[in-house]
Amino acid sequence: MTNPFYYPRVEYMAEYLHRVKGTSTGIVSTADIEDATPAANAVHTGNRNAGQGIVDQYFDERNNSGLAVLMGGGRRWFLPSNQFGSSRSAKNDYAGLPPDLAAAWGVPSGAVDPDRNLIADFEGDGFTYVSSATELSAAGTPGKLLGLFGYGNMNVALDKVAKRRNPAQPGVVDDYHAPDQPMLDEMTDAALAVLSKNRKGFFLMVEGAHIDKQSHLMDAERAVGEVIEFDRAVGVSRDWADKLGNTIVIVVADHECSGFSIIGALQGGIAKLASLPSDAANLSPDPVFQNQPKRLQAVGVYDAAAFPKYDIQPDGYPASYDVDGKVLFGFGANGDRYETWLTKPVTVIDSLLPSNIKSELAGKGYSSTPLGRTIDQPGFFVRGQAPGDQAVHTASDIPISAYSTGSNAWRKFVGVQKNTDVFFKLLEAVAGQGED
Repeated sequence: MTNPFYYPRVEYMAEYLHRVKGTSTGIVSTADIEDATPAANAVHTGNRNAGQGIVDQYFDERNNSGLAVLMGGGRRWFLPSNQFGSSRSAKNDYAGLPPDLAAAWGVPSGAVDPDRNLIADFEGDGFTYVSSATELSAAGTPGKLLGLFGYGNMNVALDKVAKRRNPAQPGVVDDYHAPDQPMLDEMTDAALAVLSKNRKGFFLMVEGAHIDKQSHLMDAERAVGEVIEFDRAVGVSRDWADKLGNTIVIVVADHECSGFSIIGALQGGIAKLASLPSDAANLSPDPVFQNQPKRLQAVGVYDAAAFPKYDIQPDGYPASYDVDGKVLFGFGANGDRYETWLTKPVTVIDSLLPSNIKSELAGKGYSSTPLGRTIDQPGFFVRGQAPGDQAVHTASDIPISAYSTGSNAWRKFVGVQKNTDVFFKLLEAVAGQGED
């Protein structure tokens, strides 16, 4: 079988810009950085699950991409196999790239090296390494920056904010062994401070990864928190674009997930909702609507839906997502779940964690699937329309937003377009073609 690291060998945007213009590349994500979106900007592989080889290639092929900033989760891939939290293994590495390929691309052939200390390799190449929000804030503006803030995916905004507001209170981030994680807007600001030092320009990819991941898990409150966090990162990007000039900011998704929709607002109040007895055993269809679950009857639709008042705190997030008249969400491409309409105290176990931390979380009562969340059993059962244990991606169109300084390049992105056209329009904008 062909080694998946032989392909695809096409030049990415970051690589092209670095080769032609000498730009720097930055990759920032709230996901484990071996995940698809961050890796697709600097790593060549046909197997998105080969985590060790993927993160090794960030370093091994850094001269082609001009990589100067790499931040997110995924510390597990950087630690030697004998250290706590490491996922390095000979099974997910790469080695033996064909000599002609290695020579043409100017890259090493790779090696199966589960005991490699990749953090030390980055530091030896001049990268400043940080592992917490405190360290990121204290790092200043180094020449190159590596930030690894979780063993797998970073935690979501809702749980990071909860810890910041109550540092002494144990929470989800503590259970994930990552109590001090930066917000996406803080990571974006730090990345732009580093990248803007290159007078030849830069390419930066910023991903709010959990908008998708929490939609898969049908966790509405955590998905909404991720949108707020991502919106704040977009604001930081626009501020930097205004400061730097001659910069374009594109905001787009790769797909829609779960058929996420507002369906109404809570009627009857949070206190009444929280006091309702379990609806979990009410599984019989009701053709005359006389035996519907009480929590289903709490959904106010049309003129029964009120306009909620969320108490937005100085940190930019609601004091609570559970308010009288709260907005309620449904999922058109959902899997099976129990629903209470209340914020879920804990997350579903992150699938991209090392096995020892997954075992710890399971021992503390965390579930590996949305349906298995014990905290939701007092809710009512919602039968999914999609196979499997999660909501799925949909074919719905997604919005794209563009902002440019120093040109009208944003005009290229007005209207309906093919997703592959975004790549070429961005390159045209960088080359100064089309709108002035």
